[in-house]
Amino acid sequence: MQQINLLQKKLYHINNIDETDYSPIVWKRKEKLEKIELLPNEGCLETTALEALSLPRSTYYRWKRNYKKMGLDGLENENKRPKNIRKPTWTQKIEMNVYHLRKKHPLWGKQKLAVVYRRHYEENVSESTVWTHINKAPQAR
Repeated sequence: MQQINLLQKKLYHINNIDETDYSPIVWKRKEKLEKIELLPNEGCLETTALEALSLPRSTYYRWKRNYKKMGLDGLENENKRPKNIRKPTWTQKIEMNVYHLRKKHPLWGKQKLAVVYRRHYEENVSESTVWTHINKAPQAR
């Protein structure tokens, strides 16, 4: 994914697309990187420069590496979404069965419906799963 973005950015000059559509965060990070590069040349230690800009050493090196690899695109915020997200543990069949039971017995609660579901369909379903489907289904009135 990042390689595709990198290729697109490199081809911007061919397509006459403006590259200035980066977020303000990118420009702040680039400015900090430039300041840290300048301060040691002025006789300041790197650790002192990092403290002055309140930037952790690991973050500085990560930004530097990403900027070297991908340019300004490397300084954008990374996606924080988990790679593996939870999948529902129930099936469409369970959902429909709970819906039909609820339709038959609209006054029963989740505990009673879970017990009846176990008896009727000979399959264990937790009360919380039943409650999820009761809330999800349209109200039978």
